[in-house]
Amino acid sequence: MLNPYRASCYARVSRLGCPKNSYGSLPKAILGWLLALDKRNKRNVMVERTLALANSLFALAVDRSDLPMQERVRYSRSTLDRGRDAVVGQRCQAVHADGMGASADLVAYGVEAGTLDALQAAIDAYVATIGSPRTALTVRKGATAEMAMLIKDSMKILTERMDKLMTVFATSAPKFHQEYFDARIIVDNASRSSAPQEPEAPSDTAEAA
Repeated sequence: MLNPYRASCYARVSRLGCPKNSYGSLPKAILGWLLALDKRNKRNVMVERTLALANSLFALAVDRSDLPMQERVRYSRSTLDRGRDAVVGQRCQAVHADGMGASADLVAYGVEAGTLDALQAAIDAYVATIGSPRTALTVRKGATAEMAMLIKDSMKILTERMDKLMTVFATSAPKFHQEYFDARIIVDNASRSSAPQEPEAPSDTAEAA
C-alpha cells in the first residue's frame, strides 16, 4: 500500500495523462522528477521562513547583547540552504527552537505564534519528503546536538577572544570595561553554565595614576 505522500505524487502523474499500468516504466522517471520538484519547493518555503525568523532573532540578540544567539542565527540565504537534505532540516529546526525560546520577546519584532507554527509545519512538510519517521526523529535530535555545538563555539568567542581582548581597556577605559562584563554576566545567567568571574574593577587610585 502506498503511503499518502507517494500516492499524491502518483495522482499528479495520472493527471499528466499517464495510465496506471505504465507506472513501472516512463512514469517512474516522471514520478522521480515530481518528487524532486516537490521536495525543492518545500525546501524553499522552509528556508525562506527560517531566514525571516533568523533575521528577527538576530535583531533581538543585538538588542539583548546576546552574542551567542547572534552567532547561532547569523545566516544568509545561501549558508542556510547549504548542505545535505537532513542537515538543512536540522539547521532550520535549531532556528525554530531559538524562536520558541524567545517567542514572547519576538512579538515586538513582528514574529507571532502563528509564524512559528507555520515554520514548524514547513519543516515537517519538508522532512516528510526526505525519508521515514526515523529521518524526522534524526532531524530533531540532530538539531538539538547542533545547537549545543553552536552554543559551545559561540562561548569560545566570548571567553577565548573577546574577554581576553578586554584586558587592555581595564585602565584606559574602565567604564567601558565594566559595562562589557556587566553584559556578559546577564548573558551567561541565561545559560546552564555558571557566569564567569568578573575581574576586579580598577580602584580609584589606579584610575588616577
